[in-house]
Amino acid sequence: MPDDLAELKAQILDTSRDRPPSPRARKISALWRKTRDLTEEDAIVRLADHMVLGEDDISSEGPNSILDCTKNRDFAKDSFPVQDVMGDTIGQQARRDAGPLSTPRPDVTYGYAQRSAFCDGAFTKAEEEALSIKPLCDIVNLCGSLRFPFLTVQWKSLLYGGNQEQARIQGSKDGVAAVHSLYRFLRETGTETPQPSDTAHLSLTVDSDIVYIYLHWRNEGDGLDNPQSWEMDEIFAAMLGQESQMVEFRRKIHNVLDFALGRRLRMLKKAIARFAQLKKTSATHEGCFSSTCRTKRRAAFVTPPPSQESELSPSLGRKRRRIDRTGSGPSLRPGGFS
Repeated sequence: MPDDLAELKAQILDTSRDRPPSPRARKISALWRKTRDLTEEDAIVRLADHMVLGEDDISSEGPNSILDCTKNRDFAKDSFPVQDVMGDTIGQQARRDAGPLSTPRPDVTYGYAQRSAFCDGAFTKAEEEALSIKPLCDIVNLCGSLRFPFLTVQWKSLLYGGNQEQARIQGSKDGVAAVHSLYRFLRETGTETPQPSDTAHLSLTVDSDIVYIYLHWRNEGDGLDNPQSWEMDEIFAAMLGQESQMVEFRRKIHNVLDFALGRRLRMLKKAIARFAQLKKTSATHEGCFSSTCRTKRRAAFVTPPPSQESELSPSLGRKRRRIDRTGSGPSLRPGGFS
């Protein structure tokens, strides 16, 4: 694992919090027995708000109000990378591992709220205007109006045939799409080589008994022995029915949210500002070029003054034809028309 990514992993796992234990940890463990026999959809309704963010968090005036989530929303169809730098396709690798690919569809996706007439969102009006310019608008619309997903969840019900392996495979596709989307965004906004931690993504897989936290990143590779690849590493696991383990899980989720509201959001805003400046500089250069072209075009249509030779030319001194008023027409005389 790259050093900058190991630092991020340590930040999420080891950062302590000077607060009382989360009351939601007790709620999760208390609901565990009731949710074990539920379908995947019903379990999400019961537990999702307690696992990460609830409606009260998103609708409040606190820092989490600039975050948002969607449920059962497809990612964009072109969100998957087509071909890596070594000539192999991630699609081929995924087919070898898990069969034909489908469009990534997390059960729950967490990201930044889009600015609207009714919501300030995570980005200013000027930043949203920059995000609406091609090609950024095609990249950031990974999950509808949700900006820059940083955490996705795949949920399975053991009673209804689901399992962690299914969730892990689906979660790996979600992670690849999210990492690839952010990588494209940073490249388009002027970052030559984004660091693994710059584009890293986190995901949860949850079944009736246990939750896993995964870290996803892009490995650039350095040759045939270490080709470019998409990595996924399990970094934490906890039992839903154990309150002490849920306390630890909730602490790590708080650290994920702190990362999203701090380091990740600052990076995104700097990238948007850099892109806006590049566009402004480009427009200025294009304006100067167009002005120069217009000046040259105008100059091309200016009639030059007559030269000295043309003023002395005999043809210019020739008499003009005179119309015979008698109706017989002009008569030709030696020396020209008269």
